[in-house]
Amino acid sequence: MSLEKKRELAAKVFRHTAAYDALIADYLTNFVGETEPEQFTVTFEKKQSLRYGENPHQAATFYENALPAKGSLATAKQLHGKELSYNNIKDADAALQIVREFTEPAAVAVKHMNPCGVGTGETIAEAFDRAFKADETSIFGGIVALNREVDKQTAEVLHTIFLEIVIAPSFSQEALDVLTAKKNLRLLTLDVEADLGKKKGKAADKCPWRTACSGY
Repeated sequence: MSLEKKRELAAKVFRHTAAYDALIADYLTNFVGETEPEQFTVTFEKKQSLRYGENPHQAATFYENALPAKGSLATAKQLHGKELSYNNIKDADAALQIVREFTEPAAVAVKHMNPCGVGTGETIAEAFDRAFKADETSIFGGIVALNREVDKQTAEVLHTIFLEIVIAPSFSQEALDVLTAKKNLRLLTLDVEADLGKKKGKAADKCPWRTACSGY
């Protein structure tokens, strides 16, 4: 076995054992209620390679927490459409954070990390109609997050707009029949009402993180 191969395998072994130790440390830290440990160690697993980063000349990879929080984007189930891009992931996460602020039926449209429409109503169809009318231009090519099941009425309106992603807790079969007619439209389901870190929990689950040079 060559020295190069030995180094490659050694790196793989230490990544594996370090990840295991990090999970134990995270569990014990949470168990004793420590919220600001002197060392903060987490482990992530590769979820997918992305076609490119924020710009076409940049590389990007999506990693998920080894024990992802319920309702996080990493746990979303993709029902239809192309694979997610770097910008899709950022925009989808932003839309989810906003729509989670509401308990009543709500819809949020985001494009390039900027909200371009937020609406609430008695029904999810009414909520989306209000979000759409807030800015009928900027929503083009954007992402929509809803906190109720998408029904046929809402799907028929969504179908008339060019969108990258629609996120919801679920889609009725009639809604899926309408929306899957667009082969590239990404349809994601997840627990939109999940509480990510607002209650006491693991530090690694308290989203979002903010990065600075050599720090978090």
